[in-house]
Amino acid sequence: MECPQAVLEKFQHIRWRSALDITAEAEALISEHITKMRAVLKHRSEDRRLGPIEAYAEAQSAGYSAPGYKEFMNALFQEVDFRGAGVREHLILAAASYCFWSQDPELGKLENPWSPLMKLYESGYTSSFEENPKEQTLTLLIGYQGGIRAYALT
Repeated sequence: MECPQAVLEKFQHIRWRSALDITAEAEALISEHITKMRAVLKHRSEDRRLGPIEAYAEAQSAGYSAPGYKEFMNALFQEVDFRGAGVREHLILAAASYCFWSQDPELGKLENPWSPLMKLYESGYTSSFEENPKEQTLTLLIGYQGGIRAYALT
C-alpha cells in the first residue's frame, strides 16, 4: 500500500490554507482537475445516465471496495490533523479516491481527476464543493489564506 502511506505522511505535514493567493501553478492544477473531472462526469452520464451530482458522488468514492480502503479512511480521520483546513471530509474522500482510483472496476480506466488536487494540497490549498440539486450544478471551492475561490465544475 504505497500510495496510502505516502499520502498519510504528506498530509501530516501540510499547513492547510497557508497559500497566500492562487498562483498560476495552482490555476493550472485546478484547470487540470476540472478537465479530468468533467470527463468523468460525462462518462458516468453517458454510461449510467447519472446526473452530475450523482456522478461526482461516485467519483468521490472510487475504489471503496478495494482492500485497504476502509483502513486508509480511518487512518486519515484518526492520524491527520486538518487544523485550518475547514471541512476535512472532502479532503479525505479526495485522498482515498486518489489512492484507490485505479482499483475501481468502472472508473479506474479513466484518468484520475484527483491527482492535480493532491499536488494542490501539498502547496497549502484545500478543496470542497457546493452542489445545487435543483439546477444539477457543482461548484469547486478552493481554499487558501486569502479566502475561497469558486470554479464552475458543471
